[in-house]
Amino acid sequence: MIEYIATLPILKDLYEKPRDLTRFRQYLAEMLGENEDGELDVVVPITSANPMGREHCLDAVNKLLAVDADGVAWRALEEAAGELEMNASSARATVILLDDVAGGWTNRYTTEANWRMRRDLQAERANRKRQYIQIVCWASEAYTVERIHEEARAALYRHLWIEQNGPPETLQQVMELDGGAYAFAGRQPTLPDDELDYTREVMQPHLDNVDFPIQFAFLFGDEAAQSIGYEPQGVSAYAGFEVALYLALFENERFGKT
Repeated sequence: MIEYIATLPILKDLYEKPRDLTRFRQYLAEMLGENEDGELDVVVPITSANPMGREHCLDAVNKLLAVDADGVAWRALEEAAGELEMNASSARATVILLDDVAGGWTNRYTTEANWRMRRDLQAERANRKRQYIQIVCWASEAYTVERIHEEARAALYRHLWIEQNGPPETLQQVMELDGGAYAFAGRQPTLPDDELDYTREVMQPHLDNVDFPIQFAFLFGDEAAQSIGYEPQGVSAYAGFEVALYLALFENERFGKT
C-alpha cells in the first residue's frame, strides 16, 4: 500500500511568499508534526527541499505542476507496485524538488550520491522508520511526463530493494541497486559501447570494494570526484552508473534479481 503526499503545492505556497523568517517558520510547521507514537517527527517529507529557494525554485515547481507531476508519479507508482507485488509493504511517496542551482541549497553530487548509493546509514534508518519514497526532481533540469514516470518507478524499486536487502555495501551492490532501478524504469544506456567496455574493465577489480570515495569516483566520474576531493579513477561522467544499467538490462544473471 502506498500513500501519496503531494508536496509540490506546499512548496509552491512557500516560494510565493517573501524570503523571510515567516516563510521558514511555515516550512517547519508544514514539515513537523506528531507521528504515530505521539513524538515530534517529520510528517511531510520536505526536509530536502530548500525552504528559502529563490525564483528559480518557484518556476521549477510550477513547471512540475503544469505536467501534473503528482498525478503522473502516483499512477506510475500504482503500476509499478502491481508489477513488483508490493502487497505486504507500505510506504509514503512524494515528488520532491531539490535546489541544485548555483550550489543554492545542496551539493548536487553528494546529495545525488546519498539518494542513488544509499550509503548514509543514519538517513537509511530514519527513512526505514518513516517509510518515505522521494521521487527526486532537480531545480536545474526540465521534466517531461515520461521522465517523471521513469523516476517514480525507479524510486519504488530502490525502496523495495533496500527493504529486502538492506543498504548496499560493496560497489557491486550499489551498481545492482541503481542499475536494477533504472532498468525496471525503462531507461537505456547512452554511453558509447567502447566507453562502456573500458569502464567495465577498469571497475572489475573493485566490485567488492566498500570504500565510499572509490565507489563514488567510479560511479560519478573524474570531474565529480575531483570536485569534492576524491581521487579520480579515469572514467567519464556517470560512467559507472551507465555500466550498472547496461549489466542490469543485459546480464541480470550476473547480479541476480531482487
